[in-house]
Amino acid sequence: MANNARYFNAAIAGIGGAAKSAWLNDPVAGDYLAYTNAVNAAALAVDAAIAPSASANQIAADLLESICFAVFLQRNVSSATQADYATIAASIAALFTELLLKQVAQPGSQAKVLGIVVPAITAPNTAQVSVTDSTFIGASTLSAEFAGPPSAAQLGIQGQWVGTSSTGAIVVSFVKVANNYAGATEQVRVAASS
Repeated sequence: MANNARYFNAAIAGIGGAAKSAWLNDPVAGDYLAYTNAVNAAALAVDAAIAPSASANQIAADLLESICFAVFLQRNVSSATQADYATIAASIAALFTELLLKQVAQPGSQAKVLGIVVPAITAPNTAQVSVTDSTFIGASTLSAEFAGPPSAAQLGIQGQWVGTSSTGAIVVSFVKVANNYAGATEQVRVAASS
């Protein structure tokens, strides 16, 4: 199952197009089954290496597709075992995450990665943290997502992100999924527009 549907689709497009970048002469779809199963496994590995994101956008998906295409260009993709692609997937995820931070923001927008400490999460399984950063003073909309590969804490919590104010305060609401992971520091990429 895809971690980020948009990123998974970008990975499958990039890997599938690159690894078979040759003249095709077989019109029988079923003859490509082994190849498409291998591409699917590689795409799942890439997707799993990228932190869950509620705000994955098309610009980021296009970036991921281009990275996957470049990495897998004319490479042999034959294993249908996701774990066989773990090392290259982690490298793709690392480059993707770093390049996302370098992308030029849309006019009137700001983005920044913040380290937020996960609070103790108690009944009813939510906890909020307020972080103030002058980057976001006066922002009218806000989105945020975990940055980097999933950590143990990310696998046990979900992040929900609401609000900024004239002071630049960002309210982060953590929802407990499994273990608490209190005290873990999570890297959160926050983007705001005015």
